[in-house]
Amino acid sequence: MTIAAMIYEKTGISKKEYLKLRGLDVGALRAGYVSKKLMAILDADGINWREADDAKVSGGRCGARYVLKNGMVQIPGMKPMSVDEYLKVMGAN
Repeated sequence: MTIAAMIYEKTGISKKEYLKLRGLDVGALRAGYVSKKLMAILDADGINWREADDAKVSGGRCGARYVLKNGMVQIPGMKPMSVDEYLKVMGAN
């Protein structure tokens, strides 16, 4: 299930309307990218975005984006890790 579908299932409104209601740019979820700010909002609303089929997180200043598979961040050359572990390793928490 995509993040947009998860938002609709949980709230009954479209992704675009959800982002507007939360004060975010409508492009905030472009191509499934979830920023730290959006992570906090989705978590607070009980949306399990970590299990989405299209979720991606930032790879840091290099501009890379890593896809989540089965709720795990897949980084080339590293073992799969949860989003929370990844944020800890990257010093983002």
